[in-house]
Amino acid sequence: PKSSNYRREVTEAAVRATLAAVARFERGEGPPPAVPDPRGRLRPLMKADQRRIDWQHMGMAEVLRHLHAADGSPGVPDELFGTPCRLYNGHAQPLGTAHEPGRVIAQHEGGLLRATHDGAVWIGHVRRSDIDKPLKLPATQVFAEQAAALPAWPLPGEASEPACRDL
Repeated sequence: PKSSNYRREVTEAAVRATLAAVARFERGEGPPPAVPDPRGRLRPLMKADQRRIDWQHMGMAEVLRHLHAADGSPGVPDELFGTPCRLYNGHAQPLGTAHEPGRVIAQHEGGLLRATHDGAVWIGHVRRSDIDKPLKLPATQVFAEQAAALPAWPLPGEASEPACRDL
């Protein structure tokens, strides 16, 4: 997810740069030579429709790229159980058997498992778009009634896939 860049890569790079600057200062050296502008070029902002997921045609990796690019804010616009919402916190789930792409096939510890043509993706959090001032909550909390009707995904060491009803 994009927020991990700030917690990991950017923080680690800042610490390395600070330590290098302190070492140069201790050696009596000045600042390093100027480098070309590293910012690259500006690109237009990505529109919500460009972040939409095509569950029928996108695979696990592409769905995750969309979810990670919009994680934190603004989320990926989509629908779950016929309700418009924004999706967050995606994780890959390889499957041993094929399921209908786009179908929600299981639930576990707050997440809903949605099939792609080559596996499935866990949707951890959802924010409904059809209500005033919605909160971002665990997916199974937002869709509690629908989640209760889904099989629970097994924990490690249990069967590799649940016996999904009516799939």
